[in-house]
Amino acid sequence: MKMKNTEIVLYNYRCTGCGDCAEACHRGVLRVDDGDAGRVVRVVDAESCAGCRACERSCPHDAIVVRKIEGSKPDRKRLVKGLLPVVLALALSLPWSLDPDAWAGVDYWKIFGLFVFFHILFAHIPYSKYLKGVSRKKDGPKTSGI
Repeated sequence: MKMKNTEIVLYNYRCTGCGDCAEACHRGVLRVDDGDAGRVVRVVDAESCAGCRACERSCPHDAIVVRKIEGSKPDRKRLVKGLLPVVLALALSLPWSLDPDAWAGVDYWKIFGLFVFFHILFAHIPYSKYLKGVSRKKDGPKTSGI
């Protein structure tokens, strides 16, 4: 199984060339080479990485890190936090009727001012208590420790 969303980071200044990470990897992603500066670990086949982090756990010097690369999927809380000032500013300043005459008198500076006000307000307060139902928790039911 190939892991496409992983990145293998080697910190050469920490690596001693012991080869523990290459031995721990069962897919042959890493190899120890003898170079001019001594033994070094190199990534040979990054496409075969399963993301199991066996190499990372086996390194005594924390010289290798396997990171998951995040996709472009937006964070729901961040998206709601960004849209909240816009929705509030528009809801408080736009007319609530379909009459064209009511829409002719829309004050765009008022909309802009409310947007800036709500943006500053929501940027500086902890919003997690206001957005409790937005994110789904993956934890199971809470049990008591008794």
